[in-house]
Amino acid sequence: MTLFGGPGERLRLAGLALLVVTFAVGGLAGAAVKTVFDGDSSAQAGEERSRRDDDDSDRDRRRRGYPYEALGTTPEQQAAIEAALERSRERLDALWGEYRPRMQAQVDSTRAEIRGILTEEQQAKMDSLREARKRQSRAEREPTGESK
Repeated sequence: MTLFGGPGERLRLAGLALLVVTFAVGGLAGAAVKTVFDGDSSAQAGEERSRRDDDDSDRDRRRRGYPYEALGTTPEQQAAIEAALERSRERLDALWGEYRPRMQAQVDSTRAEIRGILTEEQQAKMDSLREARKRQSRAEREPTGESK
């Protein structure tokens, strides 16, 4: 018997791989659309990251989301995992930087097409709704007034 079975099994595995990739791309596209629709610019994202870095050290912030204690990792393993996570973050940032302009162009094109379908009143209402959503998004990102 072969490792992956016959041709049918290989086809199923290829389909599963395609599904996983499609899901990942969809997640990235959804995040991009939300970011673009909310009007979040690279400068705003950078300011947000800077504010978070000021609040907590980079290592402490990441550790909250990684189960070191539950896994029983050694300090050496933790350092190696942190390094891998940092390399991954850098690669993902580069990938995002590469695809963001293309995604922004697509969102802008779609937005312009939709505006062309709407009446002037509907366009004004859409603009108003979009501004309200931007304000809400900014308010959610603002600190709650807690002191450092």
